[in-house]
Formats: sequence, structure tokens, C-alpha cells
Amino acid sequence: MSYELYVLPLAPGEDPREKLALLEDESAERELDPEKERRKADLLLALGAADPRLESVERDYGPIAELTGVSEEEARRRNRTLELECPELQLGLEDDYAWIEIPLWPSLHNEETAQHLQRMLGVLAEEAGWSAYDPQLERVIDGELDVPAFLERFGEGVEAVRGLIAEEPPSP
Repeated sequence: MSYELYVLPLAPGEDPREKLALLEDESAERELDPEKERRKADLLLALGAADPRLESVERDYGPIAELTGVSEEEARRRNRTLELECPELQLGLEDDYAWIEIPLWPSLHNEETAQHLQRMLGVLAEEAGWSAYDPQLERVIDGELDVPAFLERFGEGVEAVRGLIAEEPPSP
């Protein structure tokens, strides 16, 4: 389980859930757009400069091609998400939006994680002009992350995971 945020282009007053659903639908049918690929590569570089610990996730397209019954080239065309990760988070760059996932680990329930997240959101806002949407808080984050609200909701998620782990499996 993870804490998820989405970073996307939003007009003032636009519903982030509707916009995200539209972007996800469009990405499923997308054709290769060299301009969007260049923008993702530029964002990848900017994010890497902001946090050198972020590493690019290399994808093996052979199993994807085999599983979906397409050529490896077609699997590569259909699966163009650029992913970065470090111990605190995983970040994906789609053609028209990004997503960030933070594992609900007790060790990440702290101000440093919030500051790291704020740096990543800041880069995406500055470089792409995108706004962050936090579905756990059900709000758009304009500018600064609401650290106390983030930490409170993140802590609730950590406790929910602890509760799931503590549950005994059903008896046969």
C-alpha cells in the first residue's frame, strides 16, 4: 500500500479527478508524440538534478510483449512511462501527467519525507506547470505541501497497514 499523489495540468476550478480520468483514458490509446517524449526526458533530468538519489527504472519489455501477445517494439510503444525511484518514493512520468507513490512504512512517516515530496512537486510545478492532487486529502496542492495534513493522513495509512499486518489469517 502507498500514499499516492498525481501531478497534472489543471485549469483554475477544474475537477482533478475528472481531469485525471480523462488523461488516463487518453494515455491508453496514445500514439508516440516526440514532443511529449522530449518533455518527459527533460523532466527526468530536472528531477534527477533535484535529487541525485533518484534512479531510473529499467523495464524489460520482453515479458510484457509475451504476456500481451505483441512484439517487443509494440510493448515498448504502449508502455512509455518513465519511472524513477529512491528509498522514499517512486515517481512515474506519463505523457501528460505524473504520479508519485510513497510506501506506507513507519520509517517514512516524518518531515524529511514531506520535504522530499515537496521538492519533487516543486520541480514538476516549475518545469511542467502542473499542479499536485492529493486524493487522500481530496484537494489540489497549490504551492506548498500542507505538511501537518500530509503527515496526519500518512500516519493514518501507516496505522491501517499495521492493522492489516496484525490481523490473524482466517482459520481453515
